[in-house]
Amino acid sequence: MGRGSGGGVLTPVQLRLPLDFFRPALFICAPANATAPMIDYARYLVGWLRQNHKHWRIITGDGYGVDAEIVRAAKHWGIPITVHGHTNRPRNGASLSDYTRLPYPDRSRRDRSLVYQADKVIFLSSDGHSQELESLYHYARTFKQKKVSLKTFSQPSYLH
Repeated sequence: MGRGSGGGVLTPVQLRLPLDFFRPALFICAPANATAPMIDYARYLVGWLRQNHKHWRIITGDGYGVDAEIVRAAKHWGIPITVHGHTNRPRNGASLSDYTRLPYPDRSRRDRSLVYQADKVIFLSSDGHSQELESLYHYARTFKQKKVSLKTFSQPSYLH
């Protein structure tokens, strides 16, 4: 033990962690090319979280589309949110105070980190899963204590 440490456990403030860090976290994961129904459903999930799990927080990436809509909805409802990305500033309208820059240069490693941090992960997918999303879904299911869900959206027949 270091001198003057008092032998106590460090508080979140001493660790420089946001106090919301210890709240349970929801990660909503969708492909970068999410459809309008996926974006609508992500917005619905943020409202559902506000109504049913007021002590939870949301973690998301700093992408456009679904990630940006999650940020807007969380701000609207006053839900704590942490946005993760690899650039100096968030790309989707999140504030710097809600942003954490990760050392990973690619989306795949960032998303694995978010799955690891989350207590519940909800995947939004189209009929033809992307290989990356499917791999991440199987990775999330390896954590027995996590609640993992997959919501599939049908694409109109003219897109098949």
